[in-house]
Amino acid sequence: MRALVTGGEGFIGSHVVDKLRDKGVEVRVYDLAIPTYRKDIEHYQASLLDFDALRFALSGIGVIFHLGAIADVKDVFEEPHYAEAINVRGTINVLEASRRSGRIRRVIFGSTTWVYSDTEAHIIDEDTPLAPHLTSIRQPK
Repeated sequence: MRALVTGGEGFIGSHVVDKLRDKGVEVRVYDLAIPTYRKDIEHYQASLLDFDALRFALSGIGVIFHLGAIADVKDVFEEPHYAEAINVRGTINVLEASRRSGRIRRVIFGSTTWVYSDTEAHIIDEDTPLAPHLTSIRQPK
């Protein structure tokens, strides 16, 4: 099996790359960052907004680990339009390129704890709601 890891040069992405390689998976990294972490991995340097480059990078791929994003809250705050483009349109590009390829068996989408907002849950797992508790918001009278 061959896997594409978007954001494979990042902190979490580089660890995913390591674990996949440990399991004998062929890995291709798709990242805007210049490869510095591992020189033994195939690397496509391009933006998630470049749909054609993304489609090209999917050649021979069976599974995608989508970790490419603007994750730092400070960066999102300072450049909200760019963050929206990468995080939303970039994800749409990954999904659409996968669909059009007809060969991708699975897309694994990684996110952060921020998607749970100010949840009151003590344990966060797959069943935790992904939106703030609207019951805690006062409704106007």
